[in-house]
Formats: sequence, structure tokens, C-alpha cells
Amino acid sequence: MVATTVDIVWKRIHAFARARPMKTWPALGGLLLIAPGMLTIGAFASQNAAVHVSGLNLDVAYAPTVHLRQPTVLSLSTMSVFGNKGHFSIRVGQKLLQNFSISHITPEPLASYTERGESVYSFSGGGKDAVSITLIPNTLGRTAGTLQYGLDPPVPFSITTAP
Repeated sequence: MVATTVDIVWKRIHAFARARPMKTWPALGGLLLIAPGMLTIGAFASQNAAVHVSGLNLDVAYAPTVHLRQPTVLSLSTMSVFGNKGHFSIRVGQKLLQNFSISHITPEPLASYTERGESVYSFSGGGKDAVSITLIPNTLGRTAGTLQYGLDPPVPFSITTAP
């Protein structure tokens, strides 16, 4: 039978506790205080915590770390803009399109076209609207992407794709 790391650690803690019963409890108490914090860093950290970036009229929520070929969602929220006349557009940057495939957009765009290697999607609506873009990462590494609402400056963000 092969001993796992957990078995080895448990045996050492148990041997330590038998040899020094009065000194064991403070050490175990300290371990119980430190262990939950260890789960929030490094390899044990939650990689699904959303990050928010904002532009003038666009807020983007996304997972900063995703896994190769596993879908991830960009949640976009638009703010009220005078003069949008019930229509608005979202431009997806070229770098994002090189490393990710768009699998689904909700709500469905009224129209879409490509301009200078970027995809532009037109939607109906006015005031506060929400758009979800489901992406599938095709390449490992970090991707610096941009999303643009209408004529506003692009909103930059980055996503790291892990295996």
C-alpha cells in the first residue's frame, strides 16, 4: 500500500500529539486558524471570482482565469446614454477574437458585422441593458482584450487561460 501525503502528515501529527499532549492543542489551534487562509491563495484559490472593469457607459464582469476549451461568460451592463435612440452596439477587440471563440450572445444581436478585424454587434434597447457573451478559450496564456460601447473609448481587460 502506498502512503499518501495526507496519511504521512496525519501520522506525524498523531505522533507529535502523543509525545507532547500539553503542547499539541495550541499548535493544532493555530493550524486550524491558518488552514482556511491557505485555501484562498495559490493553487487552492477560487478562479471563478468575478472581476469588474468599467468604462464611461459600460461595466464588464468576467473571470480573470479560465480553463482551455471551457466556456466563460462576460457580463456586460450598459448605462443610460442620451441619443442612443433605442439601439446600441458592442465592439469586440481583435486580440480577444484571436484567442477566444464566441459561442453565444444573449440577447441575440439585431445585426453583426466585421470591421478592421473586430466584430461589432448591434442591439435594441435603451437605458440600462445587460448583454452576456459566452467565450471559449482556444489558446493558453494571457489575453488582453477590449470591449467598446458605441463611440466610447474601449474598456481594456485581461484573461489568463490555464490548462
